[in-house]
Amino acid sequence: MVAVVVILVVLAIAFLPFGIVSYNESRSVPLQAGIDHAVLNLSSDIGSISITYQPLSGSLIDMHISAETSSGLLAPQNFSALFNVTFAYSFVGNTVFVNAGVKTQSSAFLGNIQNLSIVVTVSPSLEADVNASTAFGGITFVSGSGDKIDALSLATTTGGVSANLAGGTLLGGDINLKTTTGGVQLLWDNVTTSTGVAVNSQATTGGIGIDMSQSGGLNGSVAVTGTTTTGGVNFSLSIGGDIGARINSTAGTGGINVSQQKGFVGPKDLLNSTNYPADNNFDVDLQATLGGIDISAVHQP
Repeated sequence: MVAVVVILVVLAIAFLPFGIVSYNESRSVPLQAGIDHAVLNLSSDIGSISITYQPLSGSLIDMHISAETSSGLLAPQNFSALFNVTFAYSFVGNTVFVNAGVKTQSSAFLGNIQNLSIVVTVSPSLEADVNASTAFGGITFVSGSGDKIDALSLATTTGGVSANLAGGTLLGGDINLKTTTGGVQLLWDNVTTSTGVAVNSQATTGGIGIDMSQSGGLNGSVAVTGTTTTGGVNFSLSIGGDIGARINSTAGTGGINVSQQKGFVGPKDLLNSTNYPADNNFDVDLQATLGGIDISAVHQP
């Protein structure tokens, strides 16, 4: 009995955290003449991912990783024993291909990884095709005026997904936002599209929030979907001029509520702007199985 107690005490001391150890690492893609496109594939087992466009000095894409762990007798002192960082790139024609990520090691449970964060900065000179995924953690994406998106795909198993496309963002392809357990948020403010695109938001367990404003700049219609199994959908659309919209909604237990309606006609499960169909339209399909749908729809001629 005494031996068992001694062993338990020794193990407790061995795992007792003595302090916090910080980790910081940066990787980058250097400037290369003639490169104006990027294909970025980023994945992580854990942690948050943030992707933004910002002017860079001497590089096309920067990635910074930070994390903390509790030090102890049996806790790995070397972060390479906790997770592995990959960052590889190649140039083909006018495009840089980047494959980056963080993968936990088998000993990671001993290290108690905390606050792992991956921050990626893309030069505004690039038109980027972004694919980011994480198993445990959230993903945020922010673009601004003049930033160019070829396509965007953000997916997480447990955590939230957020995309903020500010006024003047140039979009050339589809957007896909997905989470299994967590919420999805999309902010869309006068995005300029080069062709008809699809914008898909999906959550299995969690809510979806979509807020879209557009007064011009559409070159083709935009197909918008918001689908959740367990959770609600909050959808807000404000359009102007010759842009039209149709909002088709299907809700289960929570029903459909239209909190604001101006310049739209029809029943609450099938609203059309008074100018629909126009030359350029938002064709919206909202679905909530176990949850409700709230809609704000405004059209200013």
